[in-house]
Parts: sequence; C-alpha cells; structure tokens
Amino acid sequence: MAEKMNRSRSIGAMTLIELLTVISIIAVMATLVTPAANSILKGSKLTQASQMVGDGLAYARQSALTRNQPIEVRFYQFADPQQPQESLSDPTTWKYRAMQFFEVPATGASIPLGKVQRFPNAIIIDAGGAISSLLDSQTYPFLKVAPGSLVNIFGLGTNYNAVAFRFLADGSTNLTVTNSWFLTLHNITDGDYRTAPPANFFTLQIEPITGHVTYFRPGR
Repeated sequence: MAEKMNRSRSIGAMTLIELLTVISIIAVMATLVTPAANSILKGSKLTQASQMVGDGLAYARQSALTRNQPIEVRFYQFADPQQPQESLSDPTTWKYRAMQFFEVPATGASIPLGKVQRFPNAIIIDAGGAISSLLDSQTYPFLKVAPGSLVNIFGLGTNYNAVAFRFLADGSTNLTVTNSWFLTLHNITDGDYRTAPPANFFTLQIEPITGHVTYFRPGR
C-alpha cells in the first residue's frame, strides 16, 4: 500500500514538472510569434486599405463614364480621438484616413454617392507631397476643397480638411498632365509627411489623361 502511494506521488510530481515545462515552452513561443503576427496583421490591413482605395477609384471612374457626369473623389483628413497624439482642435495632428465620392452635375452642386469610407484602423495616406502628390494642396491649391463646400460627416461636422480631384465623363481626370499624381498608404506608426516611403507601403499612381490606376508595393 505504501509503495502504491509513493508511486502515485512520483507520478503527480512528474506531471507537475511536465506541465510547468509546457507552460514555459508556450510562453517562449508566444514571445516569438507575437511580433510576426502583428506584422502580418499590419500587412493585411494595409492591403485591405489599398484595395479599398483602388476599388473606389475604379468605381468613381466607371461612374463618370456611365452617368456621363464628373465624379469627384474626396480624401478626408481628421483626428481620431483614440490616437493619443491627435486632437480635434489641432489640425496639425489630423491624418488622411477616409474617402468619399460625389457626382457633380452641371448645376455644380455635389451629390454624395454613398457614405464616407474609412480605412482600416491605423492605416493612413501619407500627407507629404513627396510621396502623396495628390494631397499636396499647398503646391496644388486647386486640390483643396473650400470650407464652404464641405459636408457634415461622421460626427465631425465640418471639422476636417479635404482634397479632391475629378474623373470626367470621358474617363480622364481634371489633374494637370505635366505632373505625376500618386498616393502612398502606410501604417500610422511609420509617421506622416514623410519624404520617402517606409519599409512597408502601398502606392497608387493615377494617370491624368486616361484615369487608369497603377499599383506599387515593395517586393511586388
């Protein structure tokens, strides 16, 4: 009987040691896997956002052709209260993180085509003209939407900035043909107003005459 109890205690002790060993291995694996998982998640969100912008531009161009009316594409810059470095009252902290489309009939009044499309969390379009010329309203003031033309959106009212361009009825754009027009998306942790793309980015270039969009991504 005593021998049986000792054997039982021995088995119990071994089981506890094995359990602690397994827990330690899991902890180490979690430490190694988490950064990789975060990287994959960031890449997935970036791909989703770039697909959203690309599909949106294709939709806007096709709508201009089928409706025989100019379609305006607007990109919105505003603060996200969940981001600690951003403030609704400080425009210098705002980020480009949404877009919307408008039909522009001969009367000139912009008619929204659907709701505002916000990019996945933590993905922005860089506001620097060096890698996002389409948002460079300082160099190209005709891109900036006048305050009087802003519409009330998602609880912000008109407390945001917007730049825009148009696809015309023949599928071309109102962008000047002497410039290259592009947008660069990346994670918000890579900063803003960059002079060069970060390691992980997605750039879309718009051909002003045809309205066609070309995609660029590192390693692609």
